[in-house]
Amino acid sequence: VKTGRCIMVYEGHTMTVGSVALSSDGANLFTGSYDNTARCWDVTSGRCIMIYEGHTNYVKCVALNADSRFLYTGSEDSEARRWDVKSGKEIGRYSSYSVEMPGTGFGSN
Repeated sequence: VKTGRCIMVYEGHTMTVGSVALSSDGANLFTGSYDNTARCWDVTSGRCIMIYEGHTNYVKCVALNADSRFLYTGSEDSEARRWDVKSGKEIGRYSSYSVEMPGTGFGSN
């Protein structure tokens, strides 16, 4: 931030990244993309650790719970999903969400 110089590029998504979230310990970066996936990255190495696949339209927003065990994704497919961060498995699905969820980036706008 001090120099404004780019210090890391996270490569792997095939389309635009529209949302990001940082884990509570700062070790992992989570991204949501127009390629219909979310990804987990090692902040230090820039390596992709996990790909969260299942949405049928672009991932509009990503958010983590307080201890970063669960990733929440919201998509233009009108579904919000809950993922186990470590295993990459989907553990919850919420269809046709339309209520604004303050502080998460989830909602209808």
